[in-house]
Amino acid sequence: MSKARERIAKRRARQMATQRRPHSSVQAQDTHQTKLQAAIQQVMATLAAIPRNRLVLLIAALVVIGAVVAALALIKPQEEVAAGNGYWLNREWSYVAQEDARVQALVNELKTHHIDQLYVYLSSLKGDGTWAGDPTLRDRYSEVEPNVSAFIEQLTTYYPEAQIYAWIEVIGETPTGYRLDDRQLHVTVAEFAGRAIRTPDIEGVMLDIKPIFTDNDDLPVLLRAVRAEIGLDSTLAVVASPDLTPTEADINVAAFIAPDTMWSNEYKQRIALQADQLIVTAYNSYLTEPVDYINWVTHQVRSYTEMTSNIEGGAHVIISIPNYGDMEPAHIADIESIAAALDGISRAIPDMTEREIELLQGVAIYSDAALSSSDWQAYDQRWPRE
Repeated sequence: MSKARERIAKRRARQMATQRRPHSSVQAQDTHQTKLQAAIQQVMATLAAIPRNRLVLLIAALVVIGAVVAALALIKPQEEVAAGNGYWLNREWSYVAQEDARVQALVNELKTHHIDQLYVYLSSLKGDGTWAGDPTLRDRYSEVEPNVSAFIEQLTTYYPEAQIYAWIEVIGETPTGYRLDDRQLHVTVAEFAGRAIRTPDIEGVMLDIKPIFTDNDDLPVLLRAVRAEIGLDSTLAVVASPDLTPTEADINVAAFIAPDTMWSNEYKQRIALQADQLIVTAYNSYLTEPVDYINWVTHQVRSYTEMTSNIEGGAHVIISIPNYGDMEPAHIADIESIAAALDGISRAIPDMTEREIELLQGVAIYSDAALSSSDWQAYDQRWPRE
C-alpha cells in the first residue's frame, strides 16, 4: 500500500471512529433494543422454570417483567455528539500568561456554544527563517514558548474533550520576494510542525500558508514535507483560500479583482487528499453589499463540499467565519459578520447532497476580540446544535 493510500485509509478509520456531526442514533437504539430483548428473554426463562401450580409466583414474575420493561423503556440511548466547530485563539491568548479564571471562563463559553476545535497560535516564519515571538521582546518564539505551553495545559485541564491544533503561519511573499519554492523553507516548517506535535495535548497542526489565491505547485510539496514529519496519525489542517472571483458562479464579485482568482476544482481535490481538514476563510471578499456577501459565502460552501465529495478519502470542510474590525477594502465588519456568514452557510445546505453535508464538519470563528452577547445570539440562532 502506498503512503498516500495508507494515510487516507487511516484518516477514514479515524473519521468513522470519531464522527464529528452524527445524524442519527441508530446504533445506540439497536443496543437499547438488544438489552430490552435480552432482559425479557431472561425473565421468560425464569417463568418457564416455575411450576404451574404456583400462581402466586407466576403473578410476581409478571410484575417483574412489567418492571423490567418499564425501566428499560426509560433508558434512552445516549448519542455521543461532538460539535466539530472551531475557534481561532490568537497570540493575545497564547503569548500572554493567563489567569486560570480567565481560561476557565473562555472554556465555559466555548462549551456553552458547542465549540471543541481550538486553533492555538504558535508562530509565524520570519524572513530570516526564524520563528517569530512577541515583537516587544527579541521576536523569537523560544521566548514565549513557555506561555504557549502553559496556555495549552490550561485548556486541556479545563476542556479535556477539546481538540487542540498548533496554528502555524507562513507568509509566502516577503520584502525579499517569493519564497514558498525554497526547499529549505519546507524543511524548516516541517521541523517546526514536528516540534509542535510533540507538545503534550496537541492533536495536530493547522498550516496557514498565505497568500495563495490560485493554484500553486509549491504548497503540495510543502504539505508532503509536513506530513512526513508529523506522521499519519496526527491531524493536518490546511487553511484554504476562498473563490474570490469565480467566473461561472451566478453571484456578484469584487469588480477590481481578476476573474478566476480561485483554486481550480482539481487543485481543491489535490489539497483535500493531503489534508484532514480544509478551513475555508469565508471573508476578505472585498464586497460592499450584505446580499452579495451572503451569496458569496453560499458559493464557498457548495464549491468546497462538492469538490471533496467527488473523491475518496477527502478532507472535512470547515467554514471560517469572521468577527473582527474593519480592514478595508477587503473586509467591512458590518458586511462580513457572523450573522451574514452563517446565513450564507445555511442557504447552501438545502441543496447539498448527504455526502456533502457529512463533509461539512462545522464552522470556525476567527475573532480579534471577545464575542458580545449579541454575536453569540446570532451564532446560536443560525448554527444550533443538532
